[in-house]
Amino acid sequence: MLRSYVVVAIRNLRRQGFYSFINIFGLTAGVLSSLFLLLYIKDELSFDAFHKNADQIYRVGMHASIQDTKVDICQAMSPIGPTMKTDFPEVENFVRINYPGRELVTKEDQQFYEEKFYFADSSFFSVFSFQLVTGDPRKALVAPNSIVLTESIAKKYFGEDEPLGKVIKTGSEEWQRIVTGVMKDAPVNSHFRPKALISYSSLPAQGPSAWGNINDWVYLQLATGTDPKIVEARSPAFMEKYTGELFRQFNAKADFYLEPLLSIHLYSKNEGQIEPGGDITYIYVFSIVAIFILLIASINYMNLATARGTMRAKEVGIRKVLGSYRKQLMIQFTVEAIVVTLLSVVLSVVLAFFLLPYFNDLADKAITRDFYKDPIILLALSGVLVFLGLVSGSYPAFYLSRFQSAQVLKGRASSKSGNPALRKALVVFQFSISIIMVICTWVVYDQLNFMKEKNLGFNKDQVIRIPLEGQEARKKLDVLKQALLTNPDIYSVGSGWATPGGDFNLNGIFVEMEQGGFTEKGFMSCQVDAGYLPTLEIEVVEGRNFSEGTKSDTSNAVIVNQELAREMGWTEPIGKRFKVMTGDGLQTREVKVVGVIKNFHQRALQEPIMPMIIHNSIQNGILLVRINTANTGDVLSFIDKTWKDIITNRPLQYSFLEQDFYEKYQADESKGQVFATFSIFTIVIACMGLFGLASYTAEQRKKEIGLRKVIGASVSSIMLLISKDFLKLVGVSILIAFPIAYYAMSNWLQEFEFRISPSPITFISSAGLILIVTLLTVGYHSLVAATGNPVASLKDQ
Repeated sequence: MLRSYVVVAIRNLRRQGFYSFINIFGLTAGVLSSLFLLLYIKDELSFDAFHKNADQIYRVGMHASIQDTKVDICQAMSPIGPTMKTDFPEVENFVRINYPGRELVTKEDQQFYEEKFYFADSSFFSVFSFQLVTGDPRKALVAPNSIVLTESIAKKYFGEDEPLGKVIKTGSEEWQRIVTGVMKDAPVNSHFRPKALISYSSLPAQGPSAWGNINDWVYLQLATGTDPKIVEARSPAFMEKYTGELFRQFNAKADFYLEPLLSIHLYSKNEGQIEPGGDITYIYVFSIVAIFILLIASINYMNLATARGTMRAKEVGIRKVLGSYRKQLMIQFTVEAIVVTLLSVVLSVVLAFFLLPYFNDLADKAITRDFYKDPIILLALSGVLVFLGLVSGSYPAFYLSRFQSAQVLKGRASSKSGNPALRKALVVFQFSISIIMVICTWVVYDQLNFMKEKNLGFNKDQVIRIPLEGQEARKKLDVLKQALLTNPDIYSVGSGWATPGGDFNLNGIFVEMEQGGFTEKGFMSCQVDAGYLPTLEIEVVEGRNFSEGTKSDTSNAVIVNQELAREMGWTEPIGKRFKVMTGDGLQTREVKVVGVIKNFHQRALQEPIMPMIIHNSIQNGILLVRINTANTGDVLSFIDKTWKDIITNRPLQYSFLEQDFYEKYQADESKGQVFATFSIFTIVIACMGLFGLASYTAEQRKKEIGLRKVIGASVSSIMLLISKDFLKLVGVSILIAFPIAYYAMSNWLQEFEFRISPSPITFISSAGLILIVTLLTVGYHSLVAATGNPVASLKDQ
């Protein structure tokens, strides 16, 4: 029996080729979109789950404050790991990870700058499940100057040779590291992906002052069944015991908190992330979008099936006369829906296989093509098959099978319109979702463009950023600057220890109050030379910049930003004093404010502008060069030659400051592109539904249209007659979509300290776009109906 249902279903699909194509196309687009979103969501949710003890591993973070300045950071002090293991029986193991920044790696005559060379404790392979290919995981990171390379790095430096026991040099001082192991490249779904690990014991020994430095990522492995809240509850007593005396000198305090390893990628938002993470908000959004797309695709099938229902009325009537029961007819139409859905699911999997590389580029993912072997994906596709087959086939089955054979054979079935209110409600639902997604996409791109174009308080364009590695480069900094300035296409040169968009330090410092006396505050800080501010075109609004010819500036002068002066309530900032540490114990010396600069954005626009103090330094770690970009190629060649002439033991590596700054928005931009792509899919799929309803309406009103043409109605008036009903539906959709989209995007924009307000133009333009798409979609059926032969339409079919 089932075989006969399937055979009949296939015959009907072949007989109604164009109708079948639209159905399969709409469902395929819906399933394909949802499949890609499911792959994205599954990849995001899988982060760090490959670790054997993932549910027992927690990262230690700090809630710290200096006076009234508070900071939440996902790093901790170096001693906290071993001390917690000693003091807390719940802590079975710990591992510390330290990142010194970009490393110069030297092997014989090869030199490369490498990122993600981390220092790690010997317990690294006990706590985490990164796979060691060669070497002993218990001993690989025990001895000082041991290094474990990933397979890709080992191949880069040693080719096919055995790397164990070989030596490479790392760091500006070219420390010799002995290769003690090779590990597999970290999985892409790890919240950090090291390229190499250097033994933590290679770092210099630290004294009690290490409790004041929050530099390490510290992970704890707790005993099975341990409630982390119990450990966190003992933080005040623990921190008082080890940091109380030290922190009280600076009017500071800190408490630790524990982050589950499995929640770091999507939930951790505090400062100091080891690598950029994801955002659980997008998981919710993309999940909802996937469900809506499936619903819209299902609605399309129902609209198209009922639109073509009257053309199958005689088939239903004849089947009933020949003895078919309504149940059998319902099964027949449901089987047809399942066949269409099955074809769509299979086609979606095939298309996903070939389109996956493009989706990976769009979403910045590395999802593999063997996704179809994943039991979760197979289960989801099976669920989609059953859901779409039953849901999209249920209403047409009920509707078509209820035709009365006597009325059908008399030609009266066409007057049965089913439930037009339901179909119209479904179209309103489809286009409400489409309008919401268009508006959201538009607002996301408006915010991203705002961040790219906003006056940041400095000029990031035409600035090259060159890190200075090693003592030689820093000692020859002045010689290098003077040599570069001989080129007329180099406008200015400056140096410092941080750049906008990078990591400025947060330091506690004694600062003079407006009414006199000193108080302890926490401010952003940086060391720069006299060329730094002019090169970045940061405006000095009061006082002066540092002076190249004034040596005392390096010891006695500081510059502050407007935000610091405002926070301190200074009416006359010039001459105000700070007490800074001299580096000898807890001794301090006084420095005075010589200038106030206009506020500039130290970090991305998600963050507020912080109060900032700038110190003068003549040997710095970053060189900034403002160039004439009309001759970029020639200038870069000149910089490269000049560098090689002066800095003989380091390769030149540079980046453009604008590019570095925009990397802060790359994750948002990538997710925005994904959202925009599936917004387009949603609109296309919704238009298929509109196409179905327009087809149905034209079919139902063909006699009315024929009569109107006989009595002289024009083609344009008939097209307007049909189109206005759909425009009313879009109008209702707009009324529903606008407040929902405004609420959703207003909440999203709250994540940005500096943001746009949703523009009325965005809403009006989005509505206009949907109206145009509606007119184009409906216009086809309106034109066909308006230009048809009235004689044919007035006949009883």
